[in-house]
Amino acid sequence: MNAIHRGFLRLLGGMAWTLLAACGGGGDDEHHLPPLSQDIVPSGPRIDVSQLDLFPSGAGDSWLYDRIPALNLSGTVTRAVISGPDANGFVVLRETDVNLSTDIVQRLTADGPEQHDPLGAEGRWPGVFTALPSFIEYPTPLYPVGAERRVIRQGSFGADVDGDGRLDDFRVEIVQVFRGFEAMDTLGQAVDVAHFSNVLAFTTVVTSNGASYTATTTEEAYFAGNVGLVRADRSAVGSDGAVIVAPYSIVLRSATVRGVVYGAAAGPTEKASAAASPHHGKASLLTSAIERAMRAGAR
Repeated sequence: MNAIHRGFLRLLGGMAWTLLAACGGGGDDEHHLPPLSQDIVPSGPRIDVSQLDLFPSGAGDSWLYDRIPALNLSGTVTRAVISGPDANGFVVLRETDVNLSTDIVQRLTADGPEQHDPLGAEGRWPGVFTALPSFIEYPTPLYPVGAERRVIRQGSFGADVDGDGRLDDFRVEIVQVFRGFEAMDTLGQAVDVAHFSNVLAFTTVVTSNGASYTATTTEEAYFAGNVGLVRADRSAVGSDGAVIVAPYSIVLRSATVRGVVYGAAAGPTEKASAAASPHHGKASLLTSAIERAMRAGAR
């Protein structure tokens, strides 16, 4: 959501979930945040969008976006399915923005697009991965317009992220709202798109000094039938007001989806640029939150 990748990101204004750390030291079995797992879903009739194909992600699919503002001369962001599906139906969707690439492992299910390891924690932070090993990014049928879906996980990283020999804690809170369908100019045509607001707040609490830091990513995401993501407005901020990712938008320029070309087809170089580690972008964002938590406690 994205990211996860994904959607990570336009600042909604002072939203951050800063958690106050408890004081005091202790061994590895002492934690500031007790384990917590909550999934809060809206009530009311859900909206069937099965005929719209809002979230395509198949072999050979690719999308080319204009990045606003641009970071380089090309001023583009690419998304492309670079491998799969595997035996379990998962594909690897790579998003590349200049030199930063993020690999998202996902599959389409009857419940909506499912991401494997949405926080990029596998092999690094076992407690985070155990808490959220997979995530249905856009549940289908869709929840009622304006209703809020909330996913909360907290507990131990299962790792010592600040180097003091003790396990540190985390909290992640994901909030999603389906805003409804609205008209948007897409590739020169007025198209009805599904609009989602996504907010992901990740809090780190370190044992070395009891400090906490929250990185909050926000995204307004727009999906068109048979094409997928046509626009996203993204940003990320810290609980100290620091800009982690300056606001930017990606707007669809062209796509090839299920063999159909929309706009001017993306070339091979755009489809599969440089190598990337899975979830590199997401892991970098969370690593930044950890580093800032340690610096906050040192002041």
